[in-house]
Amino acid sequence: MVDYIWILGKILKALRQREGLSQAQLSIKATVDRSKISRIELGYSTPRLGELLALCSALNRPAWKVIKLMERESGR
Repeated sequence: MVDYIWILGKILKALRQREGLSQAQLSIKATVDRSKISRIELGYSTPRLGELLALCSALNRPAWKVIKLMERESGR
């Protein structure tokens, strides 16, 4: 079984780092709690739809592209 939560966290972390943002900076841009971002990146938490959309927007990526990255990463 594919661990999509872990894959999503890995992708969001890579995108955040590519944008040169700390978790705190992303938290402010996306209005998502920094500790929630940490848990998402570690694969311990699943973002709600609104949180995912806000994170993607703050990372300058449409949500559909992030989902495509998840599919590619999972090998599907």
